[in-house]
Amino acid sequence: MGGRRTGLALILAVALVAACGTATSGSPSVAPPTSTPVSTATASPPVATASQPLPSSSALVSPQPTPSGGSANGWTTPVLIDPGSQCSTPVAAIDGSSRDHVADWCGDSVHYMASGPAGWSTPAVFDHPAGLVDEDPQIAVDGTKVYVAYSQVMPLEGCGGGADQGVGVYVRTRALPDGAWSVATRLGQAGDLLQSFRVVNGTSYAVVLGGGHNEGTVLEVSGPGGLHRYAVAGQNASLRVGDDGRPRIAYESYGDGRIGFATFTGTGLSASLIPDPPGGIGDSSNFDPHLILDGSDHAHVIWTVAPTGGCALPEGSLQDGTWYATNASGSWQISRLTIETGETSITADAKHGFLYALVDGADGMGFFTNQLNGNWGRTTILPDAQDSPSIHFDPVSGSLLVVFSGSPTASDPAGIYAMTLAAQQQ
Repeated sequence: MGGRRTGLALILAVALVAACGTATSGSPSVAPPTSTPVSTATASPPVATASQPLPSSSALVSPQPTPSGGSANGWTTPVLIDPGSQCSTPVAAIDGSSRDHVADWCGDSVHYMASGPAGWSTPAVFDHPAGLVDEDPQIAVDGTKVYVAYSQVMPLEGCGGGADQGVGVYVRTRALPDGAWSVATRLGQAGDLLQSFRVVNGTSYAVVLGGGHNEGTVLEVSGPGGLHRYAVAGQNASLRVGDDGRPRIAYESYGDGRIGFATFTGTGLSASLIPDPPGGIGDSSNFDPHLILDGSDHAHVIWTVAPTGGCALPEGSLQDGTWYATNASGSWQISRLTIETGETSITADAKHGFLYALVDGADGMGFFTNQLNGNWGRTTILPDAQDSPSIHFDPVSGSLLVVFSGSPTASDPAGIYAMTLAAQQQ
């Protein structure tokens, strides 16, 4: 999904302000798009300039000193891979040789790091035109190529400047293991803002807020047949592509406060709504869905139910918490994963049918696994909540990677951290 810049606490704080003059995540600020697919020409020529090359393997550096607050239950102590208090929204992917790839947003630029035998590479900084900002990256690996996509915006300054003006979505690529980065090429239309991104067999799939909030949310499919755009009936989307080659999307449905799910049919999207928690959600909202697919292309979705509006937050409902849904049985089955709320992430061991989730809330960073009996187990892997946690499973090694933005303890520097769990410890 599009990168989250802050934890749930800040999301709710923003909601307080939003209710007094701005839209909240539970109330879309754009009109629902039309359902008619739109085809466009191939993306326009590059605008941004090339970034500095990725450091060679000789430039790999040893991990930074480990934080004083170690993790538990077999997880490694978090390693600082990109220092800086302005670094946020890390995203990660793992290639077929078990190398980790991370992109994040630091100030006005996107950074990229990769793991290797000697540690993590020093961050490569993507350059961009003066006066513009690159933000909210997404990362994907397709065969022997890594892709980093991101939104480029023009900041609007002054009193009541509002949201930054979208310039477009840009993509850079490099060949593995040590290829140089390409120049940035625009994907889609001018003004698009990126929410989620995947690449499979040379075809890229992106969910974007089209035309700088004017078109609504669309799915872009860009491949040998050109670029095609299809309306999505929601926002804040999470995208995955199944083994059958069809993308699936979980999203916040326009207007009704529900979580929607859509499957690409080849000519459009077939959509449905995931049921609300039993008994309804009162004054709370369903938001921030995260989607993963298993080895049979069944969907597994987690999302948050919590208050999001009002100049004073409403009391919420008895159903507040983090919820889980799957259509593996042929119809949607939902259950509450935990009463905790916070930023979330989910991944899957598709071969063995295990799911792994993070809920990063008031009780620290909680790590959840589904057991063979179908129940979920929880351990705390960090005592304090961080920002933008993201969990990823490596099908080659069987290990897990977690990246996040923050400071594991009060004595640790702020920045982007990575931690792992070896296969034998899961």
